[in-house]
Amino acid sequence: MAETQKTKEQLLNGLEEARAQKRSEAERERTEESPGESEEKYRLFVENAAEGIVLLDTKSRITDINPRAAEIAGIERQELIGKSVIQLVPLIRFDVKRALSLLKDVIRGKSLSVNEMTITNRAGEQYIIKGILNPLKKAGKIVGVSLIVEDITERKRAEEEKKRFHKEFEETLKGLPAHIFRFKKDTNGNIIAVLSEGRVAEVFGITTDVIKSKDLQELFSKEHYNIVQPHYENAFSGKTVEFEILIRETWFRTTIKPYKKDKKGHVVEIIGYSTDITERVRAEEALRESEQRMELALRGADLGTWDWNVATGEVTFNERWAEMLGYGLDEIEPRVSMWEKLIHPDDMPDVMETRNSHLEGKTDFYETEHRVKHKSGDWVWILDKGRAIERDADGKPLRACGTHLDITGRKRAEEELKRYRDHLEELVQERTRALEQAQAELLRQERLSALGQLTATVAHEIRNPLGAVRAAVFAIGDAIERDELHRIERARQLAERNVVRCDNIITELLDYARGRDRERALNLEPAWVDEWLDALLDEQSIPESIVCVRELTCGVKIPIDREHLRRAVINVVENAVDTLQDDTASLTAQGNQLTVSTRIGKERLEMRFSDTGCGIPADVLDKVFEPLFSTKTYGVGLGLPVVKDIMQQHGGGVEIQSEVGEGTTVTLWLPIVDADLIDQQV
Repeated sequence: MAETQKTKEQLLNGLEEARAQKRSEAERERTEESPGESEEKYRLFVENAAEGIVLLDTKSRITDINPRAAEIAGIERQELIGKSVIQLVPLIRFDVKRALSLLKDVIRGKSLSVNEMTITNRAGEQYIIKGILNPLKKAGKIVGVSLIVEDITERKRAEEEKKRFHKEFEETLKGLPAHIFRFKKDTNGNIIAVLSEGRVAEVFGITTDVIKSKDLQELFSKEHYNIVQPHYENAFSGKTVEFEILIRETWFRTTIKPYKKDKKGHVVEIIGYSTDITERVRAEEALRESEQRMELALRGADLGTWDWNVATGEVTFNERWAEMLGYGLDEIEPRVSMWEKLIHPDDMPDVMETRNSHLEGKTDFYETEHRVKHKSGDWVWILDKGRAIERDADGKPLRACGTHLDITGRKRAEEELKRYRDHLEELVQERTRALEQAQAELLRQERLSALGQLTATVAHEIRNPLGAVRAAVFAIGDAIERDELHRIERARQLAERNVVRCDNIITELLDYARGRDRERALNLEPAWVDEWLDALLDEQSIPESIVCVRELTCGVKIPIDREHLRRAVINVVENAVDTLQDDTASLTAQGNQLTVSTRIGKERLEMRFSDTGCGIPADVLDKVFEPLFSTKTYGVGLGLPVVKDIMQQHGGGVEIQSEVGEGTTVTLWLPIVDADLIDQQV
């Protein structure tokens, strides 16, 4: 390697000498080697050289170039020969000014070395080269320049990478929360710093370079020196030592061990590192304070705690957990099996099922209320809550924590409350039975009363027309005996009118009874309401003294039970006629008139019956739908209740508006569910 390096350095200077020497030796020795063979050896040497070789004339033109130099340039040899340095500028990027300056000096007779130059060849590849330039002489005259070029690109890159690595390593050491150091002992036994890297500047307030060669006693205050000096001495005695120390509000954990020994086996150098554990120490302190606060809070809440290592079965209990069961903490075996032995046998299945379900990941937490045996032998009710706080990669529980709360007092209160509630329930049931009996008796009495009232009403209403019939029969018999036939027709008419009255009373009772039968199905058939109502009015015998006005304009066809609805309409019309006949002495300004109209309202069809009678007082209007209520001199007062039932069976209703002296309007309405039909009619 040394010989090769020497050849590289002497090649440019000795190139011409070598040629001259070759020629001289050839002439002097007249050996068997011809000049052509010598030239061939030279050519082979140049062509196969690992370095680039370039020959230039005094005008900086390339006269010869070997393959390696052409490869670095990225240009064919033939293209390069004859080109000057200036002509290479478009092809190769390099420091032209520097190159021309170097060539100028060499042509003047200087031999120069180029330590480093960067070029970019035509292919865009970047090379870092170093070279040697020598003047070429012929007969003592400079005729050109020889240049030997060495490619140092990979070496430079390796050097740069090494520098970068060392720099990054140093920066990493400085950035680490650690201090790496080495110490040795001098001949006087003093402990001297050899190496110091890391956060020493922050700790000691001085630079790394200053720390080197410092005595241990110079680096630490007297207080700190007295702490660390024994540890360093122990390390020099061959031991590995660890200690923690607070320096300038920073906590360090330091580890020191032997590093070098002399031939006798004595430790002459130690190495160590200090790690900044300030955050950990603060966290531990905060944790201790938090645990103290937690313990106070648990005490205040009267909670016992358990911390269970599921894998080992070990459990850590606090004092309150043991106190709940009458034990001292030292009397409790810290095993989950001990806790299981104390659980009431009747509660064990539910406790195990609930706990295992949570441990298997089926529930978010574990909670049970169960009995645990006290040291005294009594049973204590415990509210047990907990959850698995650590699991492995497969989801199996590793650690679970929870609390115990003594709820014996609450359970006793609940039992007492249950006994009281059961007692109240018995009292309520007794009172309910008594009320049901009283209600049944009241209903029976009400039914009897209603039946009696109905019987009395019917008896009274029927007795009057029957009396009239009997009088008519007597009058007919008397007329026959006296041969007064003209009296017979008048008596017959009287009898017929009263028979009709009896029939109406019975019909009204039957209508009401049928109308109350809610389970009876309606016989619904589509009907044009206007036409149906018009035909129904034609069938009614309305006195000539009453004007019946018809305004039937709804034009709607809907399903109705014709017979049911017929009874409702007839009832309303007859009431209006009766009112107008009874109130002839107090007619309104409109005269003796009944107006029947139809119209479409909001989602319903309305049939209105408006009379010009004297109207209904407010106190009477509130009672018109009550069964057996009537203001007529005859009748049982079931007409409007029957009407109401019929309309409700159709899904509709009945409404009455009346003003004394203004007349009365009764509206029978039916629902319309076809929205298109409503829109069309509106």
